[in-house]
Amino acid sequence: MDSVLAWIKQVFVISVLSEIILHLLPNEKYESFVRLVCGILITSVCVSPLINLMSDKAGNYLDLEYFQNIGQMEELRGEIQFSKDMAEDKILEQYLQEHRDFIEKRVLETGLTPVNVDIVIDTDAESESYAQIQEIEISVSSRDREKFYDNQDSGVGSVISAEVVGLKETLADYYELNPGQVNIYLAGNGE
Repeated sequence: MDSVLAWIKQVFVISVLSEIILHLLPNEKYESFVRLVCGILITSVCVSPLINLMSDKAGNYLDLEYFQNIGQMEELRGEIQFSKDMAEDKILEQYLQEHRDFIEKRVLETGLTPVNVDIVIDTDAESESYAQIQEIEISVSSRDREKFYDNQDSGVGSVISAEVVGLKETLADYYELNPGQVNIYLAGNGE
C-alpha cells in the first residue's frame, strides 16, 4: 500500500511542478517543448510500476520469457482446473483408503477385528482444514465382545476395556481430534 501511495505522490508532484514551470516561462515559444518533457516524465512515472513488475530483481531488465510463458501458464491453469475436478475424487479416495488401512492395522494390533472404518473429512476446498479428518467411526466384530468389554462386572453394566479406550485415545491424539470424535463400537450380530 505504501508503494502505491508513493507512486501517486510522484505523479502528483511532477504534475504540479510541470504546471508551475509552465507558468514561470518567460516566453510562450518554449511551452510546447516543456509540455513534451513534462508529459514524458509523467508517462514514465505512470509506467514505472509495470516496468518494475516485469524487470528482473537482479539486473532490472525486461524478462521476455515472461511474455512468452503467459499463454502457456494460462493454458496449464485451465488444464489443472479441469483435471482437478476429475482427479480430486480419486485422490481423496486414495487418501481415505490409506488412513483406513492405518486405522485397521491399529485395531488389529489391539487384538480386535475391524469390520468397517468410516472416516469423515472436511470437503470444503475453501476451508483451512480442507481434507483434514473430522471424525472416525470403527466397528469391530461382535465375536470380539469379550475383548471389547472389561471382564470385571461392576454391576452398572458393561464397561469398555482399557485396550479399546487406549486405542480411541491413541487415534484421537494421532489425528489431533477430540476423543469424542473417535467412535468404536461392536458391529451387529453375525459379524
